[in-house]
Amino acid sequence: ASDAAYSDGWNTGNNGGTGFLGWTLNVTSNAGHFISAETGFGLWAQSESLSEAIRPFSSPLAVGKTFSVRMKNGYVQEGAGGLGVALQNATGDTLWQFWFNGGDTNYNRSGGTTDVAWTMSPIALTVEMTGDTTYNLTVQPEGEAARSYSGTLEDNADQSVTRFRTWLWNNGEGSDYDFYVNNLMITAPS
Repeated sequence: ASDAAYSDGWNTGNNGGTGFLGWTLNVTSNAGHFISAETGFGLWAQSESLSEAIRPFSSPLAVGKTFSVRMKNGYVQEGAGGLGVALQNATGDTLWQFWFNGGDTNYNRSGGTTDVAWTMSPIALTVEMTGDTTYNLTVQPEGEAARSYSGTLEDNADQSVTRFRTWLWNNGEGSDYDFYVNNLMITAPS
């Protein structure tokens, strides 16, 4: 978020960094996007509203490559709000996701729940493609032990991971309910 490409804010088409194409930002009423110098790319969404950001990869996430992102949520409106990050194919079908729904105790991931309890501290996520449709997920909440999960991409005819999506849905009013992502990175084995 500190790249010069974002000097005028976070807008559709911005493309700072490497390994990615430009962002597409979508909102419904009472939602938006912003940049925080301290926490990165921010999303806000009040009642019955959606804020989402999509960032295509410059090439599909192939076997051996790793995608990483750092997320930080505020409060999540109990029984209504939701937020998360996902990996999708080119047509927007979700192949993998990590999310939290207001009122839940733990974060969820494709294939089940985690043992990571709700927190307002940053969480680092790393998804390594171990096969054409298999992955290893590392979840590292700040100040806690890392957790590891293995899984298979969600079933779809097109299993090519080609873009990142983050979203915030129907969350409360005020900055305490904002959601942030930062440190997006794609790496290959050395």
